[in-house]
Amino acid sequence: MCQKGTDFLNMERTRFKHPPSISYLLKGWGTVILGLSLYASCGLETYTYLYPVNTDTISSDPTIGYYQFKHNTDNDIDEFQGYEIFYKLYAADSSEILSDRSSLENVYLSTEAPLTGATGGRKFSRLRLKRISDNRLFDTLRPLLEIPSGQKGTPWVFKFDFSPLLKTPKEPPVLIWYQSDGTTEVARFILLRSPRVEAKEEETFVPEQFLEMDPDVTLMNVKSIVQTKGKLSVVFAVAAFGWKLDTTPIYSNVIFLNRRSGTEDVLTIDLSQ
Repeated sequence: MCQKGTDFLNMERTRFKHPPSISYLLKGWGTVILGLSLYASCGLETYTYLYPVNTDTISSDPTIGYYQFKHNTDNDIDEFQGYEIFYKLYAADSSEILSDRSSLENVYLSTEAPLTGATGGRKFSRLRLKRISDNRLFDTLRPLLEIPSGQKGTPWVFKFDFSPLLKTPKEPPVLIWYQSDGTTEVARFILLRSPRVEAKEEETFVPEQFLEMDPDVTLMNVKSIVQTKGKLSVVFAVAAFGWKLDTTPIYSNVIFLNRRSGTEDVLTIDLSQ
């Protein structure tokens, strides 16, 4: 390891009572060459940094039923590709909501394992989307929300809208992609949960489409709530995503869309309605 101030070219001269041997000279030159190699290899290590979602751009309203955030335009490098989104279901007002946020937020992610990992993960699942205009499914490719290379400087607005659950009959909650004005719609997607093994009703966030054997219901330990048709809280976590030049995935710190010190801004789904 290089130490500041090491000078291999001006080492103190040694006085010899007798002429040095050939082996001594060779050993001395070996030390100099090694030192020069270490000196030349010292340099600043570079790494790619992705900016997380700016928490000042996040808003929510559990009464109307939405979470919203803006694209961070500081992510204007080639490596940045878009956003990965994760969700988790809880018992209403569970203490785990704030515990998960405290444990995961502002922690560097080298993979999504701290969120979704089978061992040591916090039992989040990756969100899926279905674009309404053409029924295209967005599920396996990363990132989930891709920002085109020429449009990274636009502060896009993304809204998780659960107000369709207030309609009669209920409609699936959606993610709406807006222009920077927050009103001009670019695209609309149905929010989809983890896929079932068997093809049944679509895995949306509509109450009657929660089944007790659903993968996320089992993973997140909310089976009893689904069985009794209680209330579920749903939380979303967002991370900027990109690819290094060697195709290694990179993430920003994860940011939760519930920002209050309590759970009063967390969206709740009443399964009995």
